[in-house]
Amino acid sequence: MIATTIEKKDLQDSYFRKNKTAIIFAVKIVIAAGMLFFLASSVEYGKIVSAIENANLLLIAVAFLLSFANIYLQYSKWRLTCGQVLEEKKKSKILTSLFYGFSAGIITPSILDAQLHLKINQ
Repeated sequence: MIATTIEKKDLQDSYFRKNKTAIIFAVKIVIAAGMLFFLASSVEYGKIVSAIENANLLLIAVAFLLSFANIYLQYSKWRLTCGQVLEEKKKSKILTSLFYGFSAGIITPSILDAQLHLKINQ
């Protein structure tokens, strides 16, 4: 009985090891689909079109350009942190980690809390 249980566990472990990439990819797809569904169901398209039509394009362009400066500064800060704390010097790993952090920051409890407060105060 114990040997059978151990064999089943070994089979499960090997299944997950072999299919780890596919499982992670599937989880990412499910999360992305859920987020897209949430966004699509909460957006009022008329308000978005109206806001874009009434927007100051110069301010939008400045904000867009400043976003690149912001990402560069965050990358530089993260590169310093990774170099000192984690002893990681590969730029590709640091950049990947930064964008994973951006993605995770979207769904952290503080962001969800802020969105909840916005919904309640509307």
